[in-house]
Amino acid sequence: MKKKKTIGRYVRRTLLFALLGVIVICLAVFYLGKYKASKTDYDNKYSNEFWNQLPGFIHSQDIFEEFYELDCNSDKYVKPYDESYLPGSSDSADEKIEKFKVILDTARYTEELSYIWSDIKSMASYNSLRSAQKATVENYYNTLSNSDLKGWTEYISPSREVEALNNGKYKLIFNRADTTFRVEEIKTGHVWYSNPVDPDATLGIKKTQMSLMNIVFATGNKSETPIPTTYTTYENSTKESTQEKIVPDFHIKIDEENNTIIVYYTFKVGGIDYTYFPETITSARLDELCRRSVAKMEEAMAEGTPLRDSNNNLITGMYFDGSKIGNYRFQSYYDEFISLFPDLSEADAETAAFEETRNFWNRIFSTIYKEQLDTSKGYYCTNCYATYETKPTSCSHVITKVDDAGNEFTEECGCTEFAELVDYKITTYENMSEADIKSLYCFFYEWCGYTNEDLTQDTGIEKQSSGKPEIKCAIEYQLTDNGLQVMVPGNSLKTNTDDKGYAYRIVSIDVLPYFTSVKKNTDTGYIVIPDGSGAVIEFDNGKADYPVYLKRLYSTDLAFTSYTLTSKTTDVLLPMYAMVYTGSEHGVIAEATKGAAQLAINAGVSGQANGNNTFNYAYYTIYIRESEQVIFGTTAYNRVSIKQYTQKGATGDYEINYSFMDKDEYSMDYSGVAKFYRDILISRNALDDSCKEKLGQKTDKTNNVVMNIDVIGSYDYHSNIAGIGYNAKGTLTTIDELGLIIDEINGLGSDISSMNIYYKGWRKEALADVSFKSITVSSKIGGRKKLLNFINDNKDKNVNLYPQVEFIEYNDFKESYGRTHYTSRDVSGSYSEKYPYDLSSNIYNKKANKIMTLSPDYYNAFAVTLAKKYNKVLPDVGAISLTGLGSQLSGNYRRNKEIFKYTAVEEQIKSLNTLVDSGITDIALEAPYAYALAYASNVYNIPVASSGQEIIDYSIPFYQLVINGLMDYSGESINEKSEKGIAQHIMKCIETGSNPAFTFTYDDSSKLLQTNYNNYYYTYYQRWLSDVKTVCDDLNGLGIYECNLVKHERIANNVYKVTYQNKYSPEKEIVIILNYQKIAYSTSEYQAEANSYKVIKTYMTSETKKGE
Repeated sequence: MKKKKTIGRYVRRTLLFALLGVIVICLAVFYLGKYKASKTDYDNKYSNEFWNQLPGFIHSQDIFEEFYELDCNSDKYVKPYDESYLPGSSDSADEKIEKFKVILDTARYTEELSYIWSDIKSMASYNSLRSAQKATVENYYNTLSNSDLKGWTEYISPSREVEALNNGKYKLIFNRADTTFRVEEIKTGHVWYSNPVDPDATLGIKKTQMSLMNIVFATGNKSETPIPTTYTTYENSTKESTQEKIVPDFHIKIDEENNTIIVYYTFKVGGIDYTYFPETITSARLDELCRRSVAKMEEAMAEGTPLRDSNNNLITGMYFDGSKIGNYRFQSYYDEFISLFPDLSEADAETAAFEETRNFWNRIFSTIYKEQLDTSKGYYCTNCYATYETKPTSCSHVITKVDDAGNEFTEECGCTEFAELVDYKITTYENMSEADIKSLYCFFYEWCGYTNEDLTQDTGIEKQSSGKPEIKCAIEYQLTDNGLQVMVPGNSLKTNTDDKGYAYRIVSIDVLPYFTSVKKNTDTGYIVIPDGSGAVIEFDNGKADYPVYLKRLYSTDLAFTSYTLTSKTTDVLLPMYAMVYTGSEHGVIAEATKGAAQLAINAGVSGQANGNNTFNYAYYTIYIRESEQVIFGTTAYNRVSIKQYTQKGATGDYEINYSFMDKDEYSMDYSGVAKFYRDILISRNALDDSCKEKLGQKTDKTNNVVMNIDVIGSYDYHSNIAGIGYNAKGTLTTIDELGLIIDEINGLGSDISSMNIYYKGWRKEALADVSFKSITVSSKIGGRKKLLNFINDNKDKNVNLYPQVEFIEYNDFKESYGRTHYTSRDVSGSYSEKYPYDLSSNIYNKKANKIMTLSPDYYNAFAVTLAKKYNKVLPDVGAISLTGLGSQLSGNYRRNKEIFKYTAVEEQIKSLNTLVDSGITDIALEAPYAYALAYASNVYNIPVASSGQEIIDYSIPFYQLVINGLMDYSGESINEKSEKGIAQHIMKCIETGSNPAFTFTYDDSSKLLQTNYNNYYYTYYQRWLSDVKTVCDDLNGLGIYECNLVKHERIANNVYKVTYQNKYSPEKEIVIILNYQKIAYSTSEYQAEANSYKVIKTYMTSETKKGE
């Protein structure tokens, strides 16, 4: 019967279609409505195929072949004399003596002389001489020993070193054996060594000092806590040791056409390990191997030369003594050996030596290999080693024989001697000691002539990898006009897997850790680090017990958040450091020119490691993977903190340029370093087609104070009506009120060149930072038209208004599914979200607006939207103040989709170019990193000190010395940091060449007490007008703004001297002493009062001079 359609069925069907429609729309919005992410592939110099094929490379084995033939400790050694010239039995005693002298004369180095002498003493023809005749030869040997014969290292060095590169200014001498190098300045003759010439004696320290790269890696096994392990080039790639069976493993390509050297290292624990031996071996197999040792001994007897293994034991042969059933022991042939070499007993065959050899056998077959008495497998024939389950009367195994005519035939073995077939096993196979491994190597490979084929036979498989780490990494050297360029190609990094199939993960790489280092008390000088404004670490400063300096370039990574407030520190704003050697008058800048955001500066002073490290040093560490402490577990009983690494690594290329300073052009101090670095930046920027703005075209043309003022417009706060909460808006400074503030400041009569106004809270969302899907000017401050008119009307009055926009961190994404699409993630996979800190508790204030970090692959998409919407709302303005962009970075470490800060830098440059292309060219940036400097019209909130880490000796205005004269800039807000006092702020402006900065509101900031913005408690402008006048009048009176800051010197603790040169007449100088001490600072020429400054030289008139 047909069912009757009802209204309910129609309703259900309609609801179902509606639900499906909603789902389709949501999916369409989710997948199709989001911005397109930028491609994040790395642009590597060399292809992946290049590192697989290594075209034109030479392996270290080929290089060392020629060295091995000269090395008397090598098994490939070729003796320097013709053995046919050896004395024979028919030679007289005098003839023998003369021939021995000739043979000794062929020694090319001291170790070879000793080797030849030892060889001679073992010869029968020498032992046939009388004692007096032997003494004649020995005396001749002693004479040669005391001659000027070189040691092996000194002898072989010229053969190992080559002048690989030469560009007319510098030449690079490269050692093909250990890959060390030195760069020689052709003009001065000064030499820069890749490693210390006289390294420290402590083995662990020497290993690092002699290394060119240190690689830190960890296992990829998720079930294990990743424990970082460090391999060095010195210990794990270039090391060569005949005794330890370690051979170097690297490739070299010297490309004179392209002026480059590439070294491709393989890092591993070299030498023999447990995989060289069978874990279990039968008695039959041992019997066979022991008879090989007998054959080897008999061959040596026939040649008349006794053999020794690498443990210096005489190879005397051994065999099974099967006279007792079930009681097999190993026994030497030393009785027969002595009978064949009667002269040996006098020189070398003492009883103790043979006992040592016997102990060696016992060590092999009682301590290492243990007989498995409960595993009898039958019997074996002692002639052909055929096995039987039961003991036969005779062996029926068919064997092949050869008759006297050389013809092969087969017959039954027929042997009647059988031994019990048992197993011998190594119970500590994978955990054998180095001593056990060395003993086994002697037995198997040196006594018994064991081969890889034997190993395959005994184990049933080809020799397998032990699962031990094997890491590959390249480094490239190239001479430049300024010095040396070093590049680590990220795609050259290769790893193997452990025995469970998990790939090892490279964590970080130290690059040239002791290049440019200086030994204690051999020179004076310091390390310059652009930490905050700048920092100096003096050589031998006695602070070895403090932690070494370690900080990332462009330090901030907003992907990582902290629930509690950590100590505030300063970023490394410039990707460089410098070593200045004031005693010898040399200097070098080490600048990271590619991949800088993944690099960290390491710096240390002499005396570390309990005084065993006597060098001052600085170098870069490349962080291939990011890490984070991740908490696992839910209760205090099972909670564990584990360091977790990103799944993928940042495999872009990393480039470091070492630029050597010319003392004829630059002063050998940090002021000279700043000038040299600025010249480098301008020169490189001029050639960089990817940068739309040119640093060299910028210049500071103002001659008086430029006021930088942060102004707060509208703000948001929580309110309610009848108990119903809502977000309300209020104002602190409308556009009209901003005009009143400017008029009052101009009315002070302080001769201000211009004002830069950074206007916060101008959008309808007030102080909340939201994305740019829509931009609307707040009606609370006066609306779009009034703001546009104000900007245009004040341009001719030297008042530049910069509406301020946050680019990296957002309180809200207006785009659909914004949090899901656009928020970065940390290593654990959590969204990079945080809250402002409650300053009373130093933890998150979760009542405030949440802050989300934009993922780097959407930087440019957001820049495109910002440019479009901003220009629509404020057409032809072309001015903007950006926070975040150019001064903060973030990665996105979502598993298998990692985007590192390496890429974030490139995306920010792309975003800045997008804004410039759209006509937004007047950009104010907050303490920008080096890559953003060219885009800045003016700069604000630059640090005026360093982080002040314990190892740092003092702060310097290095950042300001670099950018001074290129653009106007200011430091911290004076009224925000009012606790320092106006006098000190004025001194900091003088010391750094900065313009003054303030933060103002027209209304009293008490309005903010019950809001999330009560940190702006100091902003009411009326309270600060007198201080504005004081600051501006004092600074203008000095005349420093018509000059460039050219020199900064520390003349005593907390006492500094700054020198300014007139922009138009450099011969005109102003010199000022700044005394931050609590007591006066005096010399025979002047006195600077406590916490004050003193002008000691000026071209200004006496009426306008200050500080006297």
